[in-house]
Amino acid sequence: MTRETKGDVSDLFADLPRTTLPTATERAVARTRYPPDVQREQSVPDPHHSVKVPVEVEVPPWVLASAAWRASIADADLSDAALTDLLRDYVSLSLRFVTPDGEDATAAVRRRVESDD
Repeated sequence: MTRETKGDVSDLFADLPRTTLPTATERAVARTRYPPDVQREQSVPDPHHSVKVPVEVEVPPWVLASAAWRASIADADLSDAALTDLLRDYVSLSLRFVTPDGEDATAAVRRRVESDD
C-alpha cells in the first residue's frame, strides 16, 4: 500500500543525492524511505542517505574522569571513534527535532499525516 503525497514535493528533494540506475534492492529501499513522486525510472533518492547534524554535547567532569580512567586501565584504542564510543557509555541524548522555522517536527509530521486522511 502506498500513500501519495499532496502536491508536488520534487523541489523538497532537489538537493538529495540520487542513485543512478539503481539495483532492484536500492529501488525497493528507496520506495520505503521516500514518496513515490520523487522516484524516477533512471534514478532514485539515495536510499542510504541521512542528514548528519553536528551537535556539541557538554559533558560533566565525572564523565571525563570515568572515561579517562577506563581508557587508561587497558591497552585501550585511543582513536577518536573509540573514545567517542566510550563517552557514549555515559551520555545519552534526548533529542527534540524541529523544522527550519522552529516548529516541533513530530507535530508537523502528525499534522501532515492527519490532513491526508
